[in-house]
Amino acid sequence: MVLMKLVNNHSCTEVLSHVWKETARTKRGYRRLENMWQRFFPTTEVGEQQVFTHSIVDKDNDNHYHNLLEDMSTVYHPLSFEVTPRKKGEFFMRLMKLPVMLVFLSAMLLLAACGNAGSTQQSGSNQAATAQPDAAKPAEEQVRTVKHMMGEATIKGTPKRIVALEWSSAEHLLALGIQPVGIADIPNMKKWVKLPVEIAPEVVDVGSRTAPNLESIMMLKPDLIIGIKRNVEANYDEMSKIAPTIAFDTNPAEGQGSQYDRMIEIFKQIADITGKNAEAETALKDLDKTYAEAKEKLAKAGADKVPFVLAMGYSSQNAVEFRLSTDNSTAASILIHIGLTNKYKPKKFEQTGLTLADVEALPALQDANFLHIIQNDDNVIENQLKNNPVWNGLTFVKENRVYALGGDLWPYGGTMSAKILANKVVDLLAK
Repeated sequence: MVLMKLVNNHSCTEVLSHVWKETARTKRGYRRLENMWQRFFPTTEVGEQQVFTHSIVDKDNDNHYHNLLEDMSTVYHPLSFEVTPRKKGEFFMRLMKLPVMLVFLSAMLLLAACGNAGSTQQSGSNQAATAQPDAAKPAEEQVRTVKHMMGEATIKGTPKRIVALEWSSAEHLLALGIQPVGIADIPNMKKWVKLPVEIAPEVVDVGSRTAPNLESIMMLKPDLIIGIKRNVEANYDEMSKIAPTIAFDTNPAEGQGSQYDRMIEIFKQIADITGKNAEAETALKDLDKTYAEAKEKLAKAGADKVPFVLAMGYSSQNAVEFRLSTDNSTAASILIHIGLTNKYKPKKFEQTGLTLADVEALPALQDANFLHIIQNDDNVIENQLKNNPVWNGLTFVKENRVYALGGDLWPYGGTMSAKILANKVVDLLAK
C-alpha cells in the first residue's frame, strides 16, 4: 500500500531509483540488484543524471563503485525519505538495512503499479490534442504541448502576442476578445469577411495567407503563431524558430466529422491555450440560442419544407463556375443546424466540403432554394448568366427563389460568421 501511494504521488523513476539506492548501499546488494535492474531497465534516468547504464558500471572497480553511489546519493527525490549528500564512503538513508529480497519483491510490485498507471495515462492522452499544463503552477510558468498537423508545439505560459495566418484563426481570436498582433492579408479579410468586431488599427498585416512575410512576423515578437497547413507548411521550421507554431486541420477526412465540428474543436482549443474558456463557453451558448431561434422562425414560415442549395459563384476564364456546398462543409452544417436540408449530394466524399460545377449541374437541383455568395464586382448572375437559357429555365429562377447572401459573407469562418449566416438566411426565407 505504501508503494502504491508513492506511485500515485511521484514518478516511477523516482521511487525505483530510491529502492535502488537503498539496496545498493552494500557492494553485494549493488551487484544483486544490478542484475535485476539490467534485465528490466537497461537505462534509467533521474532528473538529468544517468544513474545506471551497462557502459558506466565496472563491477570489479571499488573506486568506481563508490564514486557511482556517491553521485547517486546527491540526486534529490521529493519523497518523505529524502536522500542527503554524504562524503565518499558514507552511504546511508533513513530507511536502513532493508533485505535485498524484500527490496526486490517491492520493486516487482512497483513495476506492476507503474505499468497500470502508465497505461491509464497513455489511453487518456490519445483523446486530446493538447497536453494540459500543471494547474498548480502560475499561468506564466505553465507549459503545454500541442500536437498538430506539422508536429508538436511547446507553449510556455499564456500567449499574449499572437499572429493569425488564416482568417478563421483571426476570427476565433476576435470572438474571444483577443486582438492578434498580426493577421495575414488584412485588406481582403476586411473586404470579404463581415464581422461584428473590428480589427484594431495597430494590428499588422503580415503578408498573404499562402506566403506570409517572415520578417514582418519576427519583428512582432509573437509568442504564438497559428494557422492551417497551407499557411505554414513551406516555412514551418523558420516560423517555429520565431515562436511556437500551430497548423490546424480544418478539413477532416471521411468519417472523422465535419468541417463545422472541427471549427468548434479548434475554437475551444484556441480558447484553452489563451485562457479564454469562459468566453468560448459564452460564445457557443449564444450561437446555440441563435440556432434555436432561427429554426423556430423558419418552421413557422414553412421554409424548412424546401431544401436549399448553397453555392459560391465566380468567373473562371469567361465561364461561370460554382462551388456547391456539401453536408460536411461548415456553411451547409450551419443551415442544417437551423432545420434546413441540403439538396445537393455529391457522388463522392468531398473533403474540402465543396464540389466544382457549372450551370449544367443545376437542373437536378432546381426544386431547392438557391442561396448564393457572389461578389458584387463579379456578379455572374447579372452578367454571364443573364441570357443563359439553362439558367433562365431553372425552376428556382422562374419562381424567384434565388437568394443573395452577400459577397462579404464568409462560409469558412467561426462562430461569428456562423451567426451572421444563420440570421441572414432567416431574413431571406422567413419573410
